[in-house]
Amino acid sequence: MGHARLFLSVFSFLLVTPLVMAQPSAALSLEWGDVLNAGGLVGAGARGVDTQGVDHQEDQLPLNGTGVQSVHVSNRFGDWGEAELNVGSRSVSGAAAAGVPLGSFHEGNGWGWTNGGVEGQFHVTGGSGQVVIPMEISGWFSADGGFGSGDGSVSASIRDGEENQIWSFFGQYDASGGPFSLLEQIVLQLEEGQNYTYLLSVGVDVFAMESSERPRRDAASGGELAVSLGDGLAQPVPEPSAALLLAPGLVGLFLARRVRKSGARA
Repeated sequence: MGHARLFLSVFSFLLVTPLVMAQPSAALSLEWGDVLNAGGLVGAGARGVDTQGVDHQEDQLPLNGTGVQSVHVSNRFGDWGEAELNVGSRSVSGAAAAGVPLGSFHEGNGWGWTNGGVEGQFHVTGGSGQVVIPMEISGWFSADGGFGSGDGSVSASIRDGEENQIWSFFGQYDASGGPFSLLEQIVLQLEEGQNYTYLLSVGVDVFAMESSERPRRDAASGGELAVSLGDGLAQPVPEPSAALLLAPGLVGLFLARRVRKSGARA
């Protein structure tokens, strides 16, 4: 009977000990790959009209690849517009502003706009499973003087190796929203060895005007939007319930206890 108690005790120890000593499973992670396409276009303009005619300036410039592109224009009345685009491998930001100052008696407009995006790849290492990718969006819009306006948009998507869209986002923002910031948790079931493609884009458009037929006031508007993807954070593979894992060991201990009691009664 003593041998039976020893056997059951050792059996229970062997079942329970690995649960205590087991190391957590390795987490999945994302490996970011090449940028496939990146760039966009920025533009700005200023237009003034008085009894002498039209004084108009406008400019637009493309950005090919990652980097920063900006423009600024103004006319002799002081009307102005500007825009900036900044594209990184996993982030895009755009900004625009426009103003028509209180000055010469004229009708004037100022505007700025930017549109751009980036497309790139990533793949999964450490096995297949569920991965969480944080996406952060931030920005602001404002309109002062009663004659300004502004709006913008952010879009993002992820496709698998067969070009199927497996996740997407689209948001629109305007000058009434003020500053904002939000974090999207993109939860995806991904397969190791497969390439995935992400696409991020932003667009910003602002406008300011002042009419000689209205009380003259300064008019200005501006806005900025940014979107970025963070590093891939893998959720651990769900483990079986601790109660289920402990059950065989507990049963062994229970049986050993019963054997000890039986021996004592004998």
